[in-house]
Amino acid sequence: MKPDDDIAEKKTNGFGFILAEIKEDKRRAPEFTSVNEDARNRSLTQISAGKKQKKEMKIIIAGAGDVGTHLAKMLSNNSNSITVIDEKKERLTGLSEYTDIITVEGYPSSIGVLKEAGVEDADLFIAVSPNDSQEVNIVSAILAKQMGAKKVTSRVDNEEYLSYENKLLFTQMGIDLM
Repeated sequence: MKPDDDIAEKKTNGFGFILAEIKEDKRRAPEFTSVNEDARNRSLTQISAGKKQKKEMKIIIAGAGDVGTHLAKMLSNNSNSITVIDEKKERLTGLSEYTDIITVEGYPSSIGVLKEAGVEDADLFIAVSPNDSQEVNIVSAILAKQMGAKKVTSRVDNEEYLSYENKLLFTQMGIDLM
């Protein structure tokens, strides 16, 4: 860059970098040069490096029925660590053949099974057990929260449980979403 007497005016680009327009010389067209090109390159490198370091979520799904299977397939495509718990080996075998997941055979409301699945480190616990009894989902969700899962959700279809007053009760017990 030439001395300051060759600078016609200073401008900034959209990123806050100062650009200096060089006076037009008959031998060349006007050009823009970045006063701080190295800093800009370092910033862009840091931004792109941050995107590469996307945190993988640890998600545990209790139940390998239609809903649990669909969630496992969908979430495993997003670079997440997925663990599925179900008491029926056939469901888990079918699911693990088509997806990159960890399977744990056992009842989702069992403390031992939840420990084996690693619930204490889970970012998200989803209780969607296909059992007729919704209590399995509720109990496993409350246990998961108490054992260390950061966020917990449970599938519940009972209208009584879904009333505003009762939802508040379940939230106080540790279920973040029903």
